[in-house]
Amino acid sequence: MNEDSAIEAGAQIWVDADACPNVIDAADSEIVRRCESGDLVITADIPLAALAIEKGALALNPRGELYTVDSISQRLSMRNFMDELRGSGINTGGPPSLHARDRQAFANQLDQWLVRREMILNLVDQGCG
Repeated sequence: MNEDSAIEAGAQIWVDADACPNVIDAADSEIVRRCESGDLVITADIPLAALAIEKGALALNPRGELYTVDSISQRLSMRNFMDELRGSGINTGGPPSLHARDRQAFANQLDQWLVRREMILNLVDQGCG
């Protein structure tokens, strides 16, 4: 599935904010439960992105990387490998600082999704969808 075919008229945007600090992954579980094909999930959480993609949603990280069916398995494998290293006591560091180019890449991806969604809504309004 490509990004153009994934967006549907009622698509929603879900943002992973880890809003439930007392229950591990509570927000993630709720996002996965509620998201549908064509929705956009904004998250840096690779496992959440993988689950969203399995449901047909699109997943975008805050740095502007759009996770795809093709890229998510590699990203998930790398995430799991790094998690194993951290579990064995190796300091793997953290992600690099967020730069203006990251914010711009995110804004560009979000804008593209919104434009495609608007086009689909217009087609539905015209009776073509």
